[in-house]
Amino acid sequence: MEVAVEEARVRTVEPVDEILPARSMLTLGLQHVLVIYAGVVAVPLILGGALGLEQSQIVVLINCNLIIGGLATLLQTLGIWRFGARLPLIQGASFIALAPMMQIGEQYGLTHVFGSVMVAGALAIGLAPLFSRLLRFFPRVVIGCLITTVGISLMPAAAGWLGGGVGSESFGAPEHLLVGLLTVVVTVVVYVGFRGLMSSLSVLVGMAVGTVVAMLIGLSDFSGLADAAWIGIAAPLTFGPPQFSLVPILIMTLAMIVIMAETTGNTLAIGRMVETPISPRRLGNAFRGEGLATMLSALFNGFPLNAFSQNTGLIAMTRVRSRYVVAAAGVIMILMGLVPKVGAIVAAIPPSVLGGGAIVMFGMTTAAGIQELARVKYEGTHNALIVAISLSVGVLPMAMPELLEEISGPLALILESGIFLCAIVAVVLNAAINRSVDRDEDSADAADMSSDPPATSSQPSATSSHPSATSSGVTTDREKLMKDHQNSAMPIDGTNGAAEAIGLAEVTDSECVPESERTGDAVLDRGVSADDLARLRETIALADDAKNRGRHPFASIVVSADGRVLASKGNNSMPPEGDPTQHAELSAAAEAARTQSVEELASATLYTSAEPCVMCTGAVYWTGIGRIVYALSESRLLALTGDDPENPTFDLPCREVITRGQREIEVVGPLLEDEAAEAHHGFWTRQSS
Repeated sequence: MEVAVEEARVRTVEPVDEILPARSMLTLGLQHVLVIYAGVVAVPLILGGALGLEQSQIVVLINCNLIIGGLATLLQTLGIWRFGARLPLIQGASFIALAPMMQIGEQYGLTHVFGSVMVAGALAIGLAPLFSRLLRFFPRVVIGCLITTVGISLMPAAAGWLGGGVGSESFGAPEHLLVGLLTVVVTVVVYVGFRGLMSSLSVLVGMAVGTVVAMLIGLSDFSGLADAAWIGIAAPLTFGPPQFSLVPILIMTLAMIVIMAETTGNTLAIGRMVETPISPRRLGNAFRGEGLATMLSALFNGFPLNAFSQNTGLIAMTRVRSRYVVAAAGVIMILMGLVPKVGAIVAAIPPSVLGGGAIVMFGMTTAAGIQELARVKYEGTHNALIVAISLSVGVLPMAMPELLEEISGPLALILESGIFLCAIVAVVLNAAINRSVDRDEDSADAADMSSDPPATSSQPSATSSHPSATSSGVTTDREKLMKDHQNSAMPIDGTNGAAEAIGLAEVTDSECVPESERTGDAVLDRGVSADDLARLRETIALADDAKNRGRHPFASIVVSADGRVLASKGNNSMPPEGDPTQHAELSAAAEAARTQSVEELASATLYTSAEPCVMCTGAVYWTGIGRIVYALSESRLLALTGDDPENPTFDLPCREVITRGQREIEVVGPLLEDEAAEAHHGFWTRQSS
């Protein structure tokens, strides 16, 4: 009996809480450190070079940021009270804050950087419970513009290093450019030519090869390595006590808001990966942990921290979801930070090599912003205008710095920040001109409650929710409820972050397609692929087969990201005989879940001839399938079935069910409704008669 009880206890341990043998944890933890090492040390390395610090001072910044990153990782993985998400989140210096810190450091000095970082960390703690409300001012279009501007604004620094360092006597010499180009080429070759861990180390390998070549041709200086101690730790406030000024604080606060948005996406992505629901409380704990770590970071010569997304891929590859493995990675980071010689080696990387690595890293930041903007809904909104003006204004200080030479004082620092300008313009424009679009959409919903627009846009749209009709014909305020909820949560893309709904599922709606276009391929240029339509037509054919077998005319298939059919089911429920729960979607989802990994399911699509009911939506949600594409809407189905006792269907959109959960599921539909309705014509009339 005692053995049985003990076995039951073992089985109740969640994968995220699993404690592996020490050797396994250290080995896997080291892999995590190697994957993110280049990103962790890049920020202090780049900032120190941009501010003209001595090599010994850069070593201090590198080591301190390693130690603080390790401590922050321990806080996020293990947690203390309401600080830390208790998830396998690895922390490091944020690239989002790099450009603002460079600007503040050049204008005010490094002590003002630390002062503004300290205040930004404190604000993150205070904003943690309110952040979902603040996010309504930072929808995907604003975040996309900001991240893109961050990447672009860093490119002048990359160009300076590529030439050998601005001010260098040999600036622009061919050997500098060739070494930088070699670094880029090696990075690309390793990234494309290898898989798994080696691919994740591509930037690190590229910079290592570039450094060796630079050393062979006399471009490296490792003289500081001999003077660096083997063991040591920098004292707090090595560069002096932090100083506080309003403008740097404002700029860093804005950067911290963007960092928190990125952390939202990374936290939810990790939560899905390790099968742990991310509630608003857990997400708030992640923000508090990040804010506290950022405050302490400023005291110990460090910078703002955020959750890195690189280790998500490693978790998927190893399938080890334990937060204690990442905690071990935090310990390794601390130990590496206690070895100044390691920092001295990194600090000796030649500027041209750093420039080559920066082109890749800064370019990836820009690409992340472009990816975010690619998911923005443009048709029927003013988002294209917001993107055009915000990005244009954001690059003005970089395109022509002389434009603002006549402006001085604190205002000059604000106007010289392309990121700050982009943020102000994007937020104001979005609030001013997109609000009217929302009102117009609400009016359109009220005017035509019978429309069922299909879906694929970056943000949830109330227009895609179907009206709730009671038997008396009274329509509820479901659309307004959904719109209020969606305005309070901003999706962010998961790879770099980024943008997910706060503690709730993301429901991705496609653009509105007129009824006349829903049954044809006119939807192809509106975010729905030809393969989506082909798969839907497969389910419609299977539904017709089910009807010919005397079953209800529904069918569903589950398809992997690479196009393999994982499950295919016609409807087997036929009340009053048989099992009434054997709906096609539930059966297909269950079959796929029995044979596929969590990662495979998350990238799979469930196609169905009709919108999933509440029961089937729950099945999709719990199996972790990442996408639903449906043909016939519940409201259209209700019009076909009427009050048939064999199909007392809900008039409840699956989007509303998913929105109440904590997982991200993309929903696309309705599509091909007229084709899907054919199988139902006459069927329910025959049954009821």
